[in-house]
Amino acid sequence: MNTRQQVQRPDLTAGVRPSPKAVKLSSAWYAVGALIAVAGLVIGLVWGFTTYFAYRDEIRGFARTQAPGASVLVLDGGPQTIYFEGALAMTPTAENVHVTSVNGTSVPTRAYVGDVRYDAPNGSVGKAIATIVVPTSGTYRVVVDGPAGTIAFGHAVTSSIIVGVIGAMFLTFGCLIAGIAVVVVVAIRRSNARRDMEQRRI
Repeated sequence: MNTRQQVQRPDLTAGVRPSPKAVKLSSAWYAVGALIAVAGLVIGLVWGFTTYFAYRDEIRGFARTQAPGASVLVLDGGPQTIYFEGALAMTPTAENVHVTSVNGTSVPTRAYVGDVRYDAPNGSVGKAIATIVVPTSGTYRVVVDGPAGTIAFGHAVTSSIIVGVIGAMFLTFGCLIAGIAVVVVVAIRRSNARRDMEQRRI
């Protein structure tokens, strides 16, 4: 009598966990990434141009007098920078600028430390030559000797323009990187989901 022994085949799938199904993101996320990049670029450019034009308007609003000579200027109170606009081969120094209040009190000037320049409205180059702390806003007599040119009083031109430009750059590049990152992540997730679906069909 022949007996057939049934051989049980091993279950090869036992103990094997199914691979997690990749989540396929919508292609609309590409538009989200592009929107982030474009919005950052537009806002950064607007911020940068706004800062630049405000900077130019601030320079145009400086109180000015011709050198050499004497005049009466209305100055804002607080720290001010004194600039020379003209040929920079020879520039006056802090000792060449004499400022007195209406009651005759002398307001000391100090040499400017550093090298700050800008494009003046008259087409020349402005250079910081001295600093002064104006006691109060009001009228002051300014006497200047030395090389011929224009003496301008105003706030430091470096702080506002640097903050605006750096802020605009960080915003623009930050949004650009974020937008690119969104697009790359979406592309990888969609590719993984497509590959997972193809494997399941086999």
